[in-house]
Amino acid sequence: MDRRDAVVIAASRGGIPVLRTLVANLVPDGCTAFCVVLHIGRHRSVLPELLSQWGPLPAVNPAQEEGVQPLSQLQRRAVADP
Repeated sequence: MDRRDAVVIAASRGGIPVLRTLVANLVPDGCTAFCVVLHIGRHRSVLPELLSQWGPLPAVNPAQEEGVQPLSQLQRRAVADP
């Protein structure tokens, strides 16, 4: 059985500096899914763009009912959906 880990991080807008430090220090292992939830109110989220700039992993907004994607698929999607 393959092992898969998930890390879920939730923050309010005040948590952005901590998220920046956290994602800058992530090590891609290909097995761990990182899900970040940030309360932004009624504004368009630029969180995926910021997280992708700050750290080694690509970040995207999930589509409705989208499951966790392997890193290889996520990297292709992040390039296709700037």
